[in-house]
Amino acid sequence: MWNKIKQMLSVIVVGCLLIAGFFCFSEVTERKDADIKYAPFFEDETEYDVLFFGTSHVINGIFPMQLWSEYGITSYNFGGHAHTLATSYWIYKNAIEYHKPKVAVLDVYGVEGTYTDMDISCAHMSFDAFPYSATKKAAVKDIFQSKNEQIEILFPFTVYHSRWNLLNGNDYIGFFKGIEPGKEKGAESRIAVAKPQREDLVDKNQKYKEDSDYKQYIRNFIYSCREEGIEPVLIYVPFPATAEMQMWANSVYDIAEEENVSFLNMHYDNIVDYDIDCYDSNSHLNPSGAGKVSKFLGEYLVGQYELKDKRQHEEFQMWNEDYEEYRQMLIENIQKQKKVIRL
Repeated sequence: MWNKIKQMLSVIVVGCLLIAGFFCFSEVTERKDADIKYAPFFEDETEYDVLFFGTSHVINGIFPMQLWSEYGITSYNFGGHAHTLATSYWIYKNAIEYHKPKVAVLDVYGVEGTYTDMDISCAHMSFDAFPYSATKKAAVKDIFQSKNEQIEILFPFTVYHSRWNLLNGNDYIGFFKGIEPGKEKGAESRIAVAKPQREDLVDKNQKYKEDSDYKQYIRNFIYSCREEGIEPVLIYVPFPATAEMQMWANSVYDIAEEENVSFLNMHYDNIVDYDIDCYDSNSHLNPSGAGKVSKFLGEYLVGQYELKDKRQHEEFQMWNEDYEEYRQMLIENIQKQKKVIRL
């Protein structure tokens, strides 16, 4: 009898060790990008005023810490590289399961799209921080047509186990001490100056009437926000858009009117100076341009939704501490600049 008990205990101990080993192995080998970007969102008990969703235009174009320092708005930037509107919608669905904001803002760049698949590497950056859930499963099934890619995003260990030759000290230190989170609340500053080629601004009434798959994702975003008691806002972050892109964006005015939501097409608000406010010649804003966009949005959000200034509230003092770290990062970035980088 005793021998059977010992055998059973041995099996249980070995099983526990195998599970623990698998967990440690998975934690060490996984990419840390997503944790660095999103850790503050998951770890903080903050009541968020605003969450931002969209492409890299949003990552580089909206600074949550500036919104905090100037308006006392608590916000997080969920913009993602190579996001389609399908991805942005599903990131929104996943994010609100952890923090439900007062306002959710969706950038409608790429409204003309008709596909859901996105670059798999960029998808890891956007989805890896979210634990497995029914919502994450639904998102991955909708976005990726390939079963292999679905499995890769839902169970990233299936690809990260081969990263042994890429590991460095930070991977092991991060496992024991935790990951040092980013200081920009999801945003990314890109410091350079490029003068892009621009096309003339088309009239607001010039628009494509055609429907697209992505227009339905915009509507789904609006419907979901209302079901959750969240105020939806649509935006179009300024960039050197082609005439065709502008006309597709203008078609979103019709959705906004039909659904009675705000649409801030910032191309018509003369916010940025394209001679100095872009960091590449394609479409992205540098900190100069992002600062102007953030200020424009901050004034709109405070005026339209009466978001209270939390800077003096005791329970939000951690945000003031975070801002001091962010401010130090800005100082260090300035000190690194030996000359103006013009691309």
